[in-house]
Amino acid sequence: MEVRPSKTGQIKPPPYLPESLREKFDEVAKAMTDLGVMTNLDSDGLARYLIAESHYLRMSVRLTAAMNAGNVDAAYKLASMQDRFFRQCRAAAGDLGLTISSRCGLLVPSVPSREGQDDLFGD
Repeated sequence: MEVRPSKTGQIKPPPYLPESLREKFDEVAKAMTDLGVMTNLDSDGLARYLIAESHYLRMSVRLTAAMNAGNVDAAYKLASMQDRFFRQCRAAAGDLGLTISSRCGLLVPSVPSREGQDDLFGD
């Protein structure tokens, strides 16, 4: 099945995406649309990625504060939550092609030029 990318601006964020994440949604959607790898079907996946990333960043700030305060019990609980959000974020990023390794799978190798091969094969 061929992916037919949507035109920039046609990718709409789902209604459950917080307003604070909509600008980033538009930025990432535009970049992915420009690469030709995103359609409107991917908007939920991108929203889930942004939500998980937002939660991960929030937990990172709270974890750092707990560690700086020497609150080991809180830091332990926050580290567990941070790890959970990191895993969600990483999985969603991989599904969307937002990691280096997942983008490698999205690249379509070009067909080598046949220029100069006619003599080799007697064509």
